[in-house]
Amino acid sequence: MIRPAAGSRDHSVLMLAGAVFTLSLGVNMHVAMNVNFIHEILHGTTWQQGYLESIRELCGLLSFFVIVALAGRSEPRAAAVMLALVGIGLAAYSRIASVGGLIACSLFWSFGFHAWVPLAGSMQLALARRGREGHLLGRLGSVGAAGTLLGLGCVWALKTWAGFGMRDLFLCGGVVTALGAVPLLFMADIRARAEDLAPPAGFLSPRFRLYASLELLDGMRKQIFILFATLALVMEHGVQVQTIAALMFANQLVMFVLAPLAGRLVDRVGERPVLTAYFTGLVAVFILYTVLHSVPALCAVYMLDSALWALRVGLSVYAKRVAGGSGQTRLLAMGVTMNHVGAVTLPLIGGALYAMYGYRLPFYAGAAISLVSIAVARRLPERRGAR
Repeated sequence: MIRPAAGSRDHSVLMLAGAVFTLSLGVNMHVAMNVNFIHEILHGTTWQQGYLESIRELCGLLSFFVIVALAGRSEPRAAAVMLALVGIGLAAYSRIASVGGLIACSLFWSFGFHAWVPLAGSMQLALARRGREGHLLGRLGSVGAAGTLLGLGCVWALKTWAGFGMRDLFLCGGVVTALGAVPLLFMADIRARAEDLAPPAGFLSPRFRLYASLELLDGMRKQIFILFATLALVMEHGVQVQTIAALMFANQLVMFVLAPLAGRLVDRVGERPVLTAYFTGLVAVFILYTVLHSVPALCAVYMLDSALWALRVGLSVYAKRVAGGSGQTRLLAMGVTMNHVGAVTLPLIGGALYAMYGYRLPFYAGAAISLVSIAVARRLPERRGAR
């Protein structure tokens, strides 16, 4: 990995933070409106919600191959291109009139987003000081939460007070996201050498397999909650888009506070106990969603999931430790691909199960997946130097 000089580190972190902020703003404006947009504007069914999510997540399967193709190129410049694609795709939602148009726009912005994720992760780890990876990832997680807070606040305020429609808001969010590519053009160069991206001799070692397994399982459980928790609120309880935006705003306020704390916790105690706590909490989240009927109580559980999400930083720090620094871009890209093997299949299957048997069955599946994840997380090796 070719890293920036020490003197340019702080400047590069600032430029990357600007890009993270704008991406979080635009993408989460989209997330806040997506289910309501499909349900209210395009009149989509629960089954269509599931297969549309699966189609969008297909791009995540390509992440590893995209990153390998970019070997030797400037990661900040490549990330700028991907961020621009995300912004254009999100802005195009303002013109969607059919499910076919929705699929095309979803694939366009999803391709950029899923290539951005490992590039951004690699740049963050390259800029982090040794032994302080969790600290930097936590700080940038807090920056992303701040961008999300502003985006969700815009959805709620502009729709409630200024009369903006969802199409207008998609356009605003897409333009802001595309502008986030600009700071990346001023970052110091970071490059992954071709040899860093070649499969290492130990690619199938137990440590690599544990990381891949956790990414696969987390991708499955993530899609169950992200899609079906919102679907249950909207379609079972009639929750409106302003309420979803307000709920996500509260989530990100929690994330803004907890992300730096979670990063420092990983640096202090290691990845295994943090990830064990993460998946244990998720079991409770899924079970609660099946037994509670009160909308305020369900919203509280929704927020609990967001609080637990901060602990996921342990998985990225573990990837850096396993890769040994040289192959982190490749390993993060492989993790995104594995994450989306589950993300592609679960919405499709879950959407059909939801339509046939109700919303509880996908959540029972999520609890079972989280239990398996606990067993895998407990097999992670202890990190020397955890304090």
